[in-house]
Amino acid sequence: NNARIEDLAGIAYAPDADPDADGRLVLLSAQERMVLVYTLNGTLVPPTLRVDARRPQGIAVVPPRGGAHGAACFLLFVPPNVLQEYCAP
Repeated sequence: NNARIEDLAGIAYAPDADPDADGRLVLLSAQERMVLVYTLNGTLVPPTLRVDARRPQGIAVVPPRGGAHGAACFLLFVPPNVLQEYCAP
């Protein structure tokens, strides 16, 4: 993988809907305002996601809406005290 994050602002574990499958690591780049998803063996899972947040400083994965087959969502913490929610289409 060619993606490099030199300004890691947050990392979260996203479990797979299948309990027998490995989850993913979700990384947040503050300077690039980008979220990248990796398998546990280090493979980048495309696409990367650009976020509309100034200086995001933390990330948390939240349960999918609509049950296990709903949209994957995460929250970004943006100083001073803002949480922004993003969900996959």
